[in-house]
Amino acid sequence: MAENRARFVPENDLEELLAGAIFDQDRQDEFFRTLLESTVFVVGHAGQGTVGKFRVAGNATFSLRQWEFEGRAVLPVFTSLTRLRAFITQEEGYLGLNARSLMTLMGETMTLVLNPGSVYGWELTPEQVQGLLDGSFFESSSKAAAPVLSPGVVAALRAVFARHPEVRAVYLAKLHLEHDPAPHLVLGVDATGDFRALVSECGMILHTEVESGVSIDFIAIDDGELSAYLVEKTLPLYRREEQLPGTE
Repeated sequence: MAENRARFVPENDLEELLAGAIFDQDRQDEFFRTLLESTVFVVGHAGQGTVGKFRVAGNATFSLRQWEFEGRAVLPVFTSLTRLRAFITQEEGYLGLNARSLMTLMGETMTLVLNPGSVYGWELTPEQVQGLLDGSFFESSSKAAAPVLSPGVVAALRAVFARHPEVRAVYLAKLHLEHDPAPHLVLGVDATGDFRALVSECGMILHTEVESGVSIDFIAIDDGELSAYLVEKTLPLYRREEQLPGTE
């Protein structure tokens, strides 16, 4: 079940930092440095398993619940048990692990999705996870956060895109651009023609969800650097004729 933005109550210091970092780039480094040293929670169990099995000290193993999307492994990770319990739909086992240790075990091929189903979440690509571990993430002048849109808003946006046959895919990222300190919610539209007809409709939906001070930008997917980032580093919000995670 998705959380209502007004009901999000931080459960710990890490979530206090997360709530501030979502819309304030100056607070992101503090959040991520704290995340690396914090305990996070994952759905899984210790012992033998068939999916997401990792070996730890000695002969011990644990198995984690993962998603598979377009050949990529996507791992849900939660900043508190409250976020985990709001996400799962049945009783399941869970593990509390140090975030740095977990990221190290994940390797270089898995995307980490922080607090899926929550209004305060983040997506970290394998490259960003490695950047956190080796410190290069903190040297980047432009960081991207997974947008925090409720499932209802996501479903409404996908319904709009589905009514426009010219739209092949839409990518979404929250960016802090070098020329503007304010956060931008960027929608990259891969379309075969003019997609301006859907901009006002989507804008009305997004303005009910996006906080004041956040710019909403629609761009056409082309050969530019920003388009390449959206296509290569983010999961599509919508892709025609493909089932995406969370749409069932």
